[in-house]
Amino acid sequence: MGANVQRIPPATIMNDLLPATSVTPLLLRDLSRMRLAFFCGQTLVLLFAEFYLYLQLPWPSLLLTLILLATLHLHTVKRLRDHASISDQEIFLQLLADGLLASMVFYQSGGASNPFVSYLLLPICFSALLLDWRQTAVLVASSALLYTFILLFPMELPPDSHTPINLINVHIWGMWLNFLLISLFLLLFISRLAGTLRQQQALLHGAREQGLRDAHLLALASEAAGLAHELGTPLGSLQLLVDELAARHEDDDTQADLQLMTRQLQLCRHNLQAMVQRSQQDSSVALPCDQWLLQTLNRWQLMRPDARFALHNDSAPGIPLPVLSPPNTLALALLNVLNNAADAAPGQAVQVYWQVDQVQLRLRICDQGRSDAAIRLARPVLPMVGRSDKPHGLGIGLFLTLTILEQLGGELQLEALPAGGSCCMLRCPIASLHKERPA
Repeated sequence: MGANVQRIPPATIMNDLLPATSVTPLLLRDLSRMRLAFFCGQTLVLLFAEFYLYLQLPWPSLLLTLILLATLHLHTVKRLRDHASISDQEIFLQLLADGLLASMVFYQSGGASNPFVSYLLLPICFSALLLDWRQTAVLVASSALLYTFILLFPMELPPDSHTPINLINVHIWGMWLNFLLISLFLLLFISRLAGTLRQQQALLHGAREQGLRDAHLLALASEAAGLAHELGTPLGSLQLLVDELAARHEDDDTQADLQLMTRQLQLCRHNLQAMVQRSQQDSSVALPCDQWLLQTLNRWQLMRPDARFALHNDSAPGIPLPVLSPPNTLALALLNVLNNAADAAPGQAVQVYWQVDQVQLRLRICDQGRSDAAIRLARPVLPMVGRSDKPHGLGIGLFLTLTILEQLGGELQLEALPAGGSCCMLRCPIASLHKERPA
């Protein structure tokens, strides 16, 4: 009855759970859009300076710089369309090229007096957001050197006779426009990238928790495989002892107790064998929803002959019941919740309410035990592994139930009832309860 269970490190599980998408292509796409906006904006500004301010600009070298900027943009677009692998080093080199080409444009169009020179801060913002601090430091140093060069060695632009005298007002309005454009860039690009990073951090946190839960499950599976093999011998010895006691004692009361012990031992052996079979192949059978639920409750009644239940159908009248072939783990989750409810209020019937439609299966298991137990169960489930409020509890039932429902896309909710007692609500989408069968 033994089983080979391979132990997988938690780091491997987390790597499988992490999203495969990278933020680097998104960064490169936004960088390309920012570069295109800078190219179009500077072209308009240069035309304005030429035809309104009548400044004598060095157009041959300016056109060459703008062509290089357009070539870099087209190269980036091609890389994105080819879905090529993009490294942080490539992003860093493109940011360096952006700073150099932008500085060349500013150098030939007013130098440090160009009101748009603060554009050099945007590549630094991109780098500080996503790249290594060393790469950002290099980018800061290069931008500072370029800014210092165009400040100390400006290119003189001799004014034309038609140049307006109030150039200072034009410069101030240019600074105002530059402030608006920089703010718009930060809003459209940097804030969106920061939001993407926060979203990935949330996914990483969820994947880390899922990895820890899966690591606990693998540890439990390994122990269960060993115990399934080890329990075969003591169960066989107990069956022999029960047979001997039945031969020695013939009174009715003793015989009834021994027959109950025999049924319980047979149930244990059957469950161990079924566990091994289910681990090799999911043997769930397609059944109408109400039949599957009643079958599971009867199985629980056999396991807990002292417990009672009352079944209530809350589904809309006349609704067709879907035929389900749920995985065997869903029955295990339901059995765990039923056991908790029976233990919370011994001797009282567990109330089972079920509701189904074409979208979702909803189960409510209510007991009349202490209502503060549900509040304690509302703690994070992962730290509860190994701890239980029950005297003989192992602290894994609720953990397994939550994990099973998460794997099926469902959810688990616990609440305390105002009149006393607690309710456990299980929700599971119908789509996850249909097993794909080979044609």
